[in-house]
Amino acid sequence: MDLGFVEKPESRCTLRSPFFPSKVGGFPAWLDLSQLPSSDETSCGVCRCPTVFLLQIYAPDDSNEATFHRTIYIFCCRNPACHRRNENRCYNVFRCQLPKANPFYSEEPPKEDSKQSVGVDLPGLAALCWVCGSSGPKSCGKCRQARYCSKEHQLMHWKNGHKGECSSGRVPQQQQHDFYDSSVVPSFLFPESLIVIEEEEEHNDDPAKTDEERMADYRAYVREKSEGVLDDDQLEDFETSQKDKVFMKFKKKIKKEPEQVVRYQRNGEILWASSEHVPNEVDIPRCQCGSERLFEFQIMPQLLNYLEVDSLSESTIDWGTLVVYTCGKNCSEGDPYHKEFIWKQDFSS
Repeated sequence: MDLGFVEKPESRCTLRSPFFPSKVGGFPAWLDLSQLPSSDETSCGVCRCPTVFLLQIYAPDDSNEATFHRTIYIFCCRNPACHRRNENRCYNVFRCQLPKANPFYSEEPPKEDSKQSVGVDLPGLAALCWVCGSSGPKSCGKCRQARYCSKEHQLMHWKNGHKGECSSGRVPQQQQHDFYDSSVVPSFLFPESLIVIEEEEEHNDDPAKTDEERMADYRAYVREKSEGVLDDDQLEDFETSQKDKVFMKFKKKIKKEPEQVVRYQRNGEILWASSEHVPNEVDIPRCQCGSERLFEFQIMPQLLNYLEVDSLSESTIDWGTLVVYTCGKNCSEGDPYHKEFIWKQDFSS
């Protein structure tokens, strides 16, 4: 199992596409630069507004020439009302992959200490939305320079400064590399950081007592404290509500590395946050190519600490865990960005 941790990058250039980053927030570092997902594909399934980039994980597969470069992208809606309990409709997942020899990147890795690389435009990069960094096929009708993914983001930009720029003729000459300058990232985007991947260390759990033995001890303790007030059925209900074994396992596991925001192990073991709303085989749809989708990684609730979202309101961006499933065969047919599946599990009520 590999774990992901949020860190500030030593150089901002390492967040750009040629460095194939795993990252959270800001603009997506697109892998295939020419054919990006459309605004319809990235829209929220609840409100139909454009979703915002949440994170991406670089996960190459050296067993196949076509997956020498491979990145999974997650987008989510910023409208808290769309984040309903155990629903995934406000999230979008895409998988993109490229062979080593491709039209966009050199086969030689870039140098991280090269300041020049920050200002070099990416060959073949499609027009990006000035607001969110997604595909920007629409342009301002007046200046014809500012690009947008949707009317919603055009209106947002107009109200937040572009009206004055456009009317005065002082529209900045936006360059591709400018999108990675923190001064132009809108405040409604999630804060941008690097995700560093490290292998999980093995920890020896205390084998002194089994789960059954611990539960027996707990039953005895509750009976003693209740002084016979609770019958067996009431005790069972109380124990179920107070001692969800799945949740206790979840807490125990993440306690060893409390800052982890991602757990990655393709076709590995999922660490569920609750015994409720766990999918069965039929709940995970097959890929459009017909192949079974496999677990790839899960996003942990600790990531919310870095997103600057209010977790105390009744309607907010929140989750127990987000579990990502991808095509087991890494199919390449069709568009370069393949829609994948995400399962949202909240904590037990």
